[in-house]
Amino acid sequence: MSIGIVKTQKASSGFSIWFDNESCYKLSDLLELLAPINIISCTRVLESFGPAEFVDEISTKKGVFSMHQEFDDFSGSTIYSESTELMNEILKLMLASGQYYIR
Repeated sequence: MSIGIVKTQKASSGFSIWFDNESCYKLSDLLELLAPINIISCTRVLESFGPAEFVDEISTKKGVFSMHQEFDDFSGSTIYSESTELMNEILKLMLASGQYYIR
């Protein structure tokens, strides 16, 4: 299985990665892949069913990032952090795994 990273974006307030959910992505698989960044906790901060979405806040020793998953019309997931350094590490791990690629 490979998951296409559709968009990476650096903004003045942070950095985000967006990919679609067509490939049956699982948060647990991604968190396992990101083990080298030392995940401390994963807390669900939003669970909605109209529109269907989840938001998880993941704490690491290098900072916090959020995972926003939508399942309706624009099915996809966004990983976001204000820490560009943390997001660069996440992107490197995703690409090095061979499970993700940039379209």
